[in-house]
Amino acid sequence: VVTTLIKYIKTTGQLEMDVINLPGDFHEKITKMGDEAKLAVFSQNTCLHHQLSEGGAANPTLGRHSAGDGAWIMLKCAKTLGGECDIHFEPTRTVFTLRCPVTPYDDSVNSSNSRLDPSLFTLPSNTWGIAIDDSNIQRKLMSRFLQHCGIDKSRSIILGKDAAEIEAFGDFVVKLVAQHPADYIFIVADENLDVVEESTHHVTISGSLCIEQIRKRLSPEQENRVLAVVRSANDSSNDVALYNSRSHGFLPKAPISRDRVLQCVAPLWQQRFTTIIPSSEGHIDTSAPSNMSNFHEEFVAELINTIQSIDVLCENENEVLLPEQWVNIWEKLNALKGDMLSFMDVSNVTRIVNSISSLRGPEVPHDFLSKWATLKSEIKSVIGVTVKE
Repeated sequence: VVTTLIKYIKTTGQLEMDVINLPGDFHEKITKMGDEAKLAVFSQNTCLHHQLSEGGAANPTLGRHSAGDGAWIMLKCAKTLGGECDIHFEPTRTVFTLRCPVTPYDDSVNSSNSRLDPSLFTLPSNTWGIAIDDSNIQRKLMSRFLQHCGIDKSRSIILGKDAAEIEAFGDFVVKLVAQHPADYIFIVADENLDVVEESTHHVTISGSLCIEQIRKRLSPEQENRVLAVVRSANDSSNDVALYNSRSHGFLPKAPISRDRVLQCVAPLWQQRFTTIIPSSEGHIDTSAPSNMSNFHEEFVAELINTIQSIDVLCENENEVLLPEQWVNIWEKLNALKGDMLSFMDVSNVTRIVNSISSLRGPEVPHDFLSKWATLKSEIKSVIGVTVKE
């Protein structure tokens, strides 16, 4: 084979593949046969080259191991797909062509999603939900999130309250999957899981990396029953590409309501489990409120607590000492960003979110203390409370 060319013809909705070869044995004789050569190639029990070898004298091995059915089988397969095969013997090459109707993947997914009414979607009743987050308020949100997905409280597991739960996450999931061989497992992992041991040792564990390691430990049959996604406030193209390479998908941090949750989860579930047709037969807890109003006080308290934690890390107000604390400061800033995205409409916090994102990097940004003072003032204005300076 010299080359293979594959193209999609949008106007006809067909895939066209050309396999191009250099001239082979008896090529000159074959080109003179015209359409008879093409007919012979696609006939059953016919080996054109063997016939032209004059009983095999020119090449004793030619056709010895061939029944002459290869091209005939390819033609039948093409017709099964609603397509066709063709072959052209040109002076300097041979071109084998396959054409068949196809639907591009993105078109198929978009079409499926457009037909799916999220209000009727719920996960199958034999689904376990596992969420992990190091933030107390985010864990409460994830409990609500799984309820909105239709997962029964008895099958909802929220982890991440301490270092032990975070470090044992992989073992816990692998064991649960093995214990329930007839069930689906839906995993939502925060990307940045902060582990603090003895108030001094600080480590950030990647949720997407945890998922990747879990998937590698599962058998193919077990992994086929798992939908594992990453939830993060960092949604750059590079970030999302990393999450998708390790997990089955990505969920942005955003205000949690029933409709919003189902709109995000339904297409992920449908893409992962194409044989499953979710319906309204699930067990959504309709008693769960669809808004976050009752979480407002806790949300504000969590924000203030995070702000004060950052202030403590910056308490000496000395730019020279900040590099020693930058890893811890950035993790707090990232948590602040995630909490605001989870509770407030993005249009109201765009400036704040962008400001925090601009500080991301391995080193302390220039004039960070001044930027932090401005950021605090903007947050105070948005949440409508006095933030202690």
